[in-house]
Amino acid sequence: MALKHGLSDFLGILPAVLYEYVLYPDGSAELLYLSPSSEEILGQPAEFFVADVNRFWAMVHPNDVEQTQAEDARANHAGELFVSQVRFFHPGGQMRWLQLSSKPTPEQYNGVDIWMGYIIDITRLKEVEGELLQANRTLQALSNTDGLTGLANRRFFDEALANEWARYQRSRQPFALILVDLDYFKSYNDHYGHQMGDDCLKAVASVMQEVARRHGDISARYGGEELVNIAIDTRLEDAQAMAEHIRQGVEALDIRNEYVPFGRVTVSIGVSAIFDQEYADAEQLFKAADTALYRAKADQRNCVRVAQGPERQVFDFTTTLPQNS
Repeated sequence: MALKHGLSDFLGILPAVLYEYVLYPDGSAELLYLSPSSEEILGQPAEFFVADVNRFWAMVHPNDVEQTQAEDARANHAGELFVSQVRFFHPGGQMRWLQLSSKPTPEQYNGVDIWMGYIIDITRLKEVEGELLQANRTLQALSNTDGLTGLANRRFFDEALANEWARYQRSRQPFALILVDLDYFKSYNDHYGHQMGDDCLKAVASVMQEVARRHGDISARYGGEELVNIAIDTRLEDAQAMAEHIRQGVEALDIRNEYVPFGRVTVSIGVSAIFDQEYADAEQLFKAADTALYRAKADQRNCVRVAQGPERQVFDFTTTLPQNS
């Protein structure tokens, strides 16, 4: 018992509760001791729980009870250290996180090994973990985001394209690339200034995001005035329609540029898709969209051009084979 009292004195400086219990072969448990700090952490005096250990479990979140008791039984049977975390409904009305830890002792009670352990209030630790997780998510989002437009950045796009290609290799789920370039953007910057140029880019980016709103679609700034969409589960014809919506949406912004033929800011767009066309890898798929964009620039600008990739061979398996005579 000296060990128990020594540990109790040590834990007195922590938000913790010392306890001793036995777990009988039939699965029932008996709480033999609970330190006085029980009232501060668990909201009830030690005698309340010692009288009936099930009172403790009644205050634990239902989703945590079965798993924790099963893990306790497994550790008890194996004679191993038991550690678990549970959500606990404090009588004061708040939900707290508790960590339960215990291990067997050389002593017995009613022929069963006595286990000694402690309960620590880790609520603040969980809060800090949550804050840290959110901070990491925010940092990750910032590292994947273009600071000007709010779209994904080039690095994130490259990773997303590789992932979509891998998905296509596994499941043959089609996807398309829509490559967008602002027409005469250097002229716009030269005549209206870089601040107006930045505002123009952000406005076009918002059109890109409006068109690619499905979960999994990605809009990114590829570089300079070049933007790109990855449209998942999209074949060539649908991607062409999406690209036309983008072109029309940018026209509808009616951002004036009196120094170019159209008198306003427009975009040229190149489209490619895997499934309707076959490409050796993601790089070839991107090059196809880039080539289509180049054709749009060369033709007249303010238009959509579709990659002229190799068509898929379609085999008709319903053809009746000649019978041997």
